Amino acid sequence: MASQLPVAEDLVARGHAVVGTQAVFHATDGRVRIIPAEPLRAGGDVADHLLRRSRIRFGQGFIQTSMLLMDRALAIAEPWNPALRRHQDWDLIIRTINRPDTEFAMVRKPLVHIMQGSAHSVSVSPDWQASLEWLCAVSDAVSGRARSDFITAVALRSALAARDRHGVLQALRTLRHAPHAAAVIVGASGVLRRR
Repeated sequence: MASQLPVAEDLVARGHAVVGTQAVFHATDGRVRIIPAEPLRAGGDVADHLLRRSRIRFGQGFIQTSMLLMDRALAIAEPWNPALRRHQDWDLIIRTINRPDTEFAMVRKPLVHIMQGSAHSVSVSPDWQASLEWLCAVSDAVSGRARSDFITAVALRSALAARDRHGVLQALRTLRHAPHAAAVIVGASGVLRRR
């Protein structure tokens, strides 16, 4: 946080401040790696940055709220949405960074440790319906291809993991654009996941 604070103080003079950082990712198989801080700017491309899946390797566009420092006024104006069953981090990030009065910057230093595979993690549940509902709510902020990447890599993967035929068909029906090949590979990996 000490590295983020001076950046936030500079940004807050021009509006609300959101400062991200890199993360150290601890995988369930014991691997540890630093997730790269990909360039992201405030504006309409935030949702695309988070949802597109043009590469198979995990970490592309990865941002979650534990990696962010934001000013108090912004946190109060854009609170966490407890009604969401999934994608609370992305929802908050899109709402805050897409605001025209928000300035965003990234500190290229790994300041956060993220443990994969927590037993209580919302992201491990195969709730494809919650994913599609959330996507509908933010669809104005998402381009067609990023939307298809999300449907394929997240909703379809969850439906396949749940062995839910209806969910698989629903996810496929909602596709409007061709997803990236990496999104298709990630989505198809749902058949390998257990319920």
